Amino acid sequence: MTVQDPAAWHDDGSYNAIDDRRAVGMLIGNKGVKTSNDLAVTAAGAGLQVNIAAGHVAVDDAVNTLGDYYIGVNDASISLTPSAADATNERHDLVVGKIHSTTEAFTVEVVEGTPAGSPSDPTAPTNSVKLARLNITAGLGTITDNDIDDLRYWCRPEPCDLAYAEITSSESATNYASERTITNLQVTFYTPGSRRVRVSAQADVSIATNPGGISMRVKESSTQLAESTVYLGQTAYAETITVDAVEVPAEGSHTYDVAFIRPDSVANDRTVTAFSTNPVFVHVQLL
Repeated sequence: MTVQDPAAWHDDGSYNAIDDRRAVGMLIGNKGVKTSNDLAVTAAGAGLQVNIAAGHVAVDDAVNTLGDYYIGVNDASISLTPSAADATNERHDLVVGKIHSTTEAFTVEVVEGTPAGSPSDPTAPTNSVKLARLNITAGLGTITDNDIDDLRYWCRPEPCDLAYAEITSSESATNYASERTITNLQVTFYTPGSRRVRVSAQADVSIATNPGGISMRVKESSTQLAESTVYLGQTAYAETITVDAVEVPAEGSHTYDVAFIRPDSVANDRTVTAFSTNPVFVHVQLL
C-alpha cells in the first residue's frame, strides 16, 4: 500500500466506500455500539429464544486494517432461537452482528459452540462484532437473562461507563487479618482490548479502639491491580480510602472485585461503612 493521492475528498467527484468507512473510523475510534440499548440481547421468556433490540453497531473491516468501519443497523427488535441444549454438557453460543462482504448485508446471528465439560466460545466470523454469550447449560429448556453475558463494547471515543457496583450496608466489623473480599461489590465488563480503562473504588472505614491501618485492593481473580492504604489514627472516626488504576485489559470479559486487609499487627476491628447516601462503590470507565 502507498500514500493515497489525492487525499480523500480533496477534489470534487466520487470516492470509494472505503474512504467513507475510514472517515467513520476517525470519528468513532473503535468498533462497538454507541448506547447501552443498542442491540442489547435479552431473554424472550419462551424456550431458548432471545430478543435483540434495535440499534446501530460499528463493525471493523477485517480486510482493510486502517481503522475502517461498517455501520450495521437493526431498526426493530428481532428474535433468534439457538439449537436445543445438549443433554450432558454445557455449550457457549455467541450472538454476533455480521457484515457480509459479498452481499453487503448486515445480519444478527447465533454462532453455535461445542458442548463440553468446560466449554469455550466459538470463533466469531470475519467482519463481525460480538453482542452476547449464551450459556446453554445441559438440558436447558428456557433461557433467562442470567444465562446471557453482555459482550458489547462501546465505540465512543470519549470516556464512558463500562460497569458500576455499590453496597449501601456496612460490612460486619472484623480485624481483616486476612484478605476479605466485599460481598456484592463486583463488576463484570467486556473490553475490545485496545483501549485503556480506569477502575476506581471508594469506601469509608473506621477502627474500634487503638489506631491502625487498613488497605483496599482492586483485584481480578488472584491478580492485584491496585492498592491504597489509610492510617486510622482516631477511633470510631471514619476515613475515606480510594483506589484508582488505569489498565489496558486484553480483549474479552473481565471481573473485578474489591477486598480489604490490614497492613499491620493491630488486631482491633475495622468497619467498612456504607449507607444509601454514601455507598461503597467500584466504577470502571472506558478511556
